[in-house]
Amino acid sequence: LLGVMAAAVSAGEAKIPGSLSIECDTFSYGIDPKGKNLHFTDKASGKDYYNRSTGGDWQYCAFVKKDGKTFPVSSAAMAGGLLTLRFSGAEAAASLRVINQNDRVVLEIQEVAGDPESITFLNIPLALEARPSEPFAACALSLNLFTHVHQLPALQTELWATCYKRFGYKGGRVAVIGVPQKSILPVIRKVMTAAAPEIPFNDQGGAWALEAKEGRGSYLMNFGSLTEETVDQWIESCQRIGFTQIDNHGGA
Repeated sequence: LLGVMAAAVSAGEAKIPGSLSIECDTFSYGIDPKGKNLHFTDKASGKDYYNRSTGGDWQYCAFVKKDGKTFPVSSAAMAGGLLTLRFSGAEAAASLRVINQNDRVVLEIQEVAGDPESITFLNIPLALEARPSEPFAACALSLNLFTHVHQLPALQTELWATCYKRFGYKGGRVAVIGVPQKSILPVIRKVMTAAAPEIPFNDQGGAWALEAKEGRGSYLMNFGSLTEETVDQWIESCQRIGFTQIDNHGGA
């Protein structure tokens, strides 16, 4: 594995000898030396949101797939901001750069050895229902087009990110966010505009939708009849009744 140096993460209290702490200003994430998840804790309240009721591969921080089989991480170690993961069953290993960015942590793949088909390098089930009424919110955001995040933002119940051999591993990046509910959308907006230049976004929707005046207009729904031949009629109808949008709902 490459000996890549990186920004160090903050040190947290280790309840298990040799356990690892990955943290920023708002949350602390613990991993034991065998790669099992320990906690995902909101620093403001001290509440742990890691879902301990899950079993199998979900209890591990990472796993690889090789020859059609899944192999969980077997050991985890960190030095100089570099997280090293080993997967003994697959004879594979990976190194991740860990970057503390105040209101988030970024994980970036430096190298993957052993030729697996895929690597899931973020895997944290949460005891959250992903509801805006909850005091705490968590989200994994892909920072490029070849890092696959399982759930849509902004509110998630599983923090999960995977890269695949066919698209390449090196440079796979994910932002891990865990903040008070009121901060989740502002942080996502900051990440998408400043830290994810490869990801296209629309500042009238998504994390911007609640602030976008355009999004509060009335709309007509297109179920397939909007075509090049009929578009002028649709425009005329919208203008005549004061509607500002067309929702392409199942439109061809």
